[in-house]
Amino acid sequence: MPIIRAHRQTTEAGILFDQNGLVTEIREKLTEKAIIASLNKTTLQNHEEENARAHSPPHWRQ
Repeated sequence: MPIIRAHRQTTEAGILFDQNGLVTEIREKLTEKAIIASLNKTTLQNHEEENARAHSPPHWRQ
């Protein structure tokens, strides 16, 4: 399973990550399909945020 580099501490589905982006806990009873969907959504959001930061003026970057 690939490492998810999460900028957030948790996904909407309650999947928790450590500071290295590794899954440490799943708070809810989720099916495998729901877990994958949540991780994919988080990964997509991370890519969108990184792209927005990369294409924003330097003074907007955090």
